[in-house]
Amino acid sequence: LGYAHAQGVVHRDVKPENILFRADGTVVLTAFGIVKAVGNDSRRTGPGMNICASRYMSPELARGREVDGRSDLFSLGVILFEALAGRTPFDGEDTLAIAYAHINDPPPHLAKLQPLLDRLLAKNPEARFASAAELVQALDAALAGQPLKAAAAPGSAAKTQALRQTPGPGGSKRGLLWGVGGAVVAALLAGGFFLANDNPLRPLAMSGGGAPAPVRTVEQARTIETPKPVAVPQPSPVRQKVQRVAELLRGAEADLKAQRLAKPSGGNALEKYREVLRMEPGNVQARTGLERVAAAYVALARQAVSAQAFGKGRGYLDAAQEAAPGYAEIASLRTEVLAAEAAAQKRLEEEARRQDELVLKQQTEQEAQLQAEIAEKKSREEAARLLATKMEFVLVKGGCYQMGDSFGGDQIDQRPAHEVCVDDFYLGKTEVTQGQWRKVMGSTISQQRDKVNRSWALRGEGDSYPMYYVSWDETQDFLRKLNQQSGKTYRLPTEAEWEYAARSGGKNEKYAGGDNVDAVAWYDGNSGNQTHPVGQKRPNGLGLYDMSGNVWEWCGDWYARGYYGKSPRNNPAGPSAGSGRVFRGGGWGGGPGFVRSAFRGWDSPGDRSHFLGFRLAFPAR
Repeated sequence: LGYAHAQGVVHRDVKPENILFRADGTVVLTAFGIVKAVGNDSRRTGPGMNICASRYMSPELARGREVDGRSDLFSLGVILFEALAGRTPFDGEDTLAIAYAHINDPPPHLAKLQPLLDRLLAKNPEARFASAAELVQALDAALAGQPLKAAAAPGSAAKTQALRQTPGPGGSKRGLLWGVGGAVVAALLAGGFFLANDNPLRPLAMSGGGAPAPVRTVEQARTIETPKPVAVPQPSPVRQKVQRVAELLRGAEADLKAQRLAKPSGGNALEKYREVLRMEPGNVQARTGLERVAAAYVALARQAVSAQAFGKGRGYLDAAQEAAPGYAEIASLRTEVLAAEAAAQKRLEEEARRQDELVLKQQTEQEAQLQAEIAEKKSREEAARLLATKMEFVLVKGGCYQMGDSFGGDQIDQRPAHEVCVDDFYLGKTEVTQGQWRKVMGSTISQQRDKVNRSWALRGEGDSYPMYYVSWDETQDFLRKLNQQSGKTYRLPTEAEWEYAARSGGKNEKYAGGDNVDAVAWYDGNSGNQTHPVGQKRPNGLGLYDMSGNVWEWCGDWYARGYYGKSPRNNPAGPSAGSGRVFRGGGWGGGPGFVRSAFRGWDSPGDRSHFLGFRLAFPAR
């Protein structure tokens, strides 16, 4: 618009329909045909020519008086008001009433930009901005938060008051209305809306002094072969900031719709909303957007919990907490997750109990047959050879690793995964066998079984089979006697040492030796409901056998469900007291989940079981 005014052209029909946008977002002002002149020596609008839409016309245009560029600025002020309020400032039942409102009514009051609107919508052109450039400066000041002061145009208030009080024919306000609108009615009846008088258009008033630019017709303006370049105001830093904020908000909305909540980096809703708040800390749309990101994560968390993926659900809640810490649903859903986890753990324990009952029933039914089979396999020669077999140990070089579940299991006592460091130590290559037990303690597997229940079945008998029906307290008796005989300091491994060795030196292995459970472990899917001679399955990366499956193995630690959350980093040895001792590794009667390297079990130190044995360790120095 400023460029047109600089060329001596007054648009006279500035309205939303004539403001278009290119694909790149830049603005185009169109429909300049209305400035076509009647003759070369006349700049007045003649009968039958359609000028500015009634809702956007200036008071001087409505009265048929001379106009300049400030008439276009009045129309622009009507558009600005409409953009802010959702309606035009001057309205009426018909065209005549609208024209009357433009000439007489003051602009309605808005909470924002009112001083600027007062100048744009001033009845007296002298009270308006002198040029489009001056308006741009005022807009930049408003966007920068600088106070706007209404410029008091000389005589404008008095003139407006006079327009309100001057009587028309017959001395009444009704007469004034007919005096103002008579030309409008006549023009409508003639087939076109126009208002005219005998005053010619005066040249466009430009700020900065000097002679005013002559008014040209569109045809005259188009004949300029080489127009002088007009300086187009560059966006101010404030406007650039506003544009950047709008761009970020549009991108964030698109990312949120596409579920790009926090990933990928540089292309997600969370980062863009945060960038907006960094630029404008009070931006309501960005704050609401972060809450919508949190809501999306909460919805994902609910889906995960419904699928029993509690670890994933907690992760989504953590992401929601990071996006909007005060979002109300996060805390309540965390409580639901804990309750659901507890219920799932209870179901798991009940299933384990049912499995034990089933195994015990099978033991009772097969006891006689197993007894006969074991008796047939025994021989004095084999027993003597096994008794003479020495225990073999593997040096485990110390190091640091992430202890705990890293495969998405649901057991609370296996989390959080945390860094643990252990020193060098030696660990038995196999579980302690029945032959080794008898050599030290003098008792057989049957005698150990009888201490529990004589009717219980034996789950594998022979000197090469792992020892079971051994309580934690009895392992300490075994260690005392063995240390007296050998002069060494054998002990049970700590829980941290056991898991480090089972995972081949702290590797991220699901089972001891890899992810193929059948290759490394005897469990309920391949054991035939009994133990097997040690060392028959594939060893792990350190050359250790049966760390997963065959029999569970006692460790030295007391058990505590939440110990991982407060465990020391270096050589943790478990709580200082407790009611149960830890055992690890899983056994022949459990499923694949029980023989994972990270799975934890516990029992009273005095209890014996057909699935519970042990393995020895001693320090490297």
